[in-house]
Amino acid sequence: MAGEREDGDGGRLSGEPLVAVLSPFIGGPFYGRLLNGMQRGARRTSSRLLVVQTLDAASFRTDAHTIPDALPPVAHDHADGFVVPVGAVADRYVRDLGATATDVVLVGHSLPGLPSVRADNAAGVAAAVAHLVEHGHTRIAFAGFRDVPDVAERFAGYQEGLRAAGIEPDDDLVVDTSDNLEEGGEAAGRALLAAGLPSTAVVCGTDLNAIGLVRVLREAGRVVPRDQAVVGFDDIDRAAYESPSLASVAQPMEAMGAAAVELLRDRRDGGRRDDETLRVPTTFVPRESCGCPVGTGAPAGPAEDASSQSARQRAFAGARALGRTVAMHYELTMDLLHTPDEDPAALRWMRHTFARAGCLGLWATDERSSTDADERLLRVTGTYERAPDGDAVRTAPSGAVVRRTTVRSFPPRDVIALAREPEDVVLVVPAKVNDSDWGLLTFVGPLQTGVENGRESPYQCTALLTVALELRDTEERLRRAALHDPLTGLANRALFTEQLQRCVSRAQHHTHYHFGVLFLDLDGFKEVNDSLGHAVGDQVLVAVAGRISRAVRANDLAARLGGDEFVVLLDGMSSTTDATRVAERLSRALLEPLAVGGTSVQVGVSIGIATSARVPGTADDVMRDADAAMYRVKQARTAATLAGLSGRRVDVP
Repeated sequence: MAGEREDGDGGRLSGEPLVAVLSPFIGGPFYGRLLNGMQRGARRTSSRLLVVQTLDAASFRTDAHTIPDALPPVAHDHADGFVVPVGAVADRYVRDLGATATDVVLVGHSLPGLPSVRADNAAGVAAAVAHLVEHGHTRIAFAGFRDVPDVAERFAGYQEGLRAAGIEPDDDLVVDTSDNLEEGGEAAGRALLAAGLPSTAVVCGTDLNAIGLVRVLREAGRVVPRDQAVVGFDDIDRAAYESPSLASVAQPMEAMGAAAVELLRDRRDGGRRDDETLRVPTTFVPRESCGCPVGTGAPAGPAEDASSQSARQRAFAGARALGRTVAMHYELTMDLLHTPDEDPAALRWMRHTFARAGCLGLWATDERSSTDADERLLRVTGTYERAPDGDAVRTAPSGAVVRRTTVRSFPPRDVIALAREPEDVVLVVPAKVNDSDWGLLTFVGPLQTGVENGRESPYQCTALLTVALELRDTEERLRRAALHDPLTGLANRALFTEQLQRCVSRAQHHTHYHFGVLFLDLDGFKEVNDSLGHAVGDQVLVAVAGRISRAVRANDLAARLGGDEFVVLLDGMSSTTDATRVAERLSRALLEPLAVGGTSVQVGVSIGIATSARVPGTADDVMRDADAAMYRVKQARTAATLAGLSGRRVDVP
């Protein structure tokens, strides 16, 4: 492609080390807090943070998701080390990544031979069980998704806590959920009710499980904690604001994130063992749902706030933030989906987002279905950068391709270097929705981690961009189908007539402008169709179309009218002789034998010429003149054949 260059962008970045994080989501109560901690760790270790979302923009749940088996090697040529939270990618991929020279630190899970940072899940739950026993509970249930390693550890802590209190665990009080979300908790609540609510307290694998379970109990007329004390795990922001406020085990996710980046730094310095696991302490936070009085634990809920004015200020600030978000997404949607002249790949729509900079890498046309991730190429369509005054943007021209690069060298180093502010990170999100896979979108700016379901602005922007690119591609294919011959790919009659009428109008207003039309009709084509069949006939037409395209000038338009009739529009001629020369060249090209259907086929051609020497009134007038000229040629050729003569002829009316 003209103007495109190969990007020799490989090699490590100079200056600050680059920590690459593989995360299934870039927000939500778990991954969002981990990333916030990693950003703090990056600042403390003077590193840059690059976050690669491992799930595509069609993913909609922040927990019960399908873990990808493999990933494109995004930024592998740049990264000095990787941090991989639980659920980001399959263990096999992580082991292969750890087998390379690149350092890898795991968060929330463990694999042999790799260092990890994990919460002390068992100790926190054991403390919660001990607290429930102090409240007089002996029938304590557990509800959680034990297929997840962290939840399995929490279950082990639940059993340890019971045994420490002299209570033997009862399998009848264990309810397995299908996920770590509210839906799983709701199912657990229904199961406990169906069993006659055999427990007086329940420890849940996550806060979301606990919130779903409490909702089902409340709908059934049960009162928490009177009829059932409930404890969650994670201590998400919602926990303190539930009614009743939710007792939980606080998992220090931000501390875990920071520790992972710092451990990576220590490994680069040679100070840590390969199999080291750092355990970060967890803390039980008592609240109303476990039977503790209002005011126990921290932070307090809104009803406990001593300053109603402060509450109103927070509500006002929240409303303003919501208003800005709604306005941003309105402008974004209008730019991406309702501005037909705006190319989504030009990234001007980014001016409505939080991003200070960004770039889009589109899969090369022949790479979208490639299975070799290491070899896939991206076409970088330019770089968006917000101007220092914040009022203007600089992007590449619409549709321009600045460079090609491999996935391993994406994002380009100059884009990563745009993360200049202390709070900046580089986010890479797959521009993929279902089967529509366009490439990778990069944002440079502050983290967006406040949305509980993980649908942060970059996530939504990428999904909208993917839809916009797919719509633009569909429109282009439909437009092409409407204006091109499906067999040969040449322009069809509608497109040819439209372009010809423009030439006619120009010739009527500018006496110095000249154009011509060549009307081609194949000789002997009917005999080929009759003797060799329509399939071979179609191959002949395709081959003829190819020869016509190669024989005409770059600015000329070739079209198939139907059957074996073709036309060529010569846009801009110095004289009538230009048309004659092109017609002679076409005639010679088409007389050469064609190899089709395993045999050699030869056809002739009769060409009629019409020019703007006689200024026409309409495009139809020009077509009639060229058609009539072609028939005069064909009639003359027939007469010459009957007289025993032969040769090529063209006719100018």
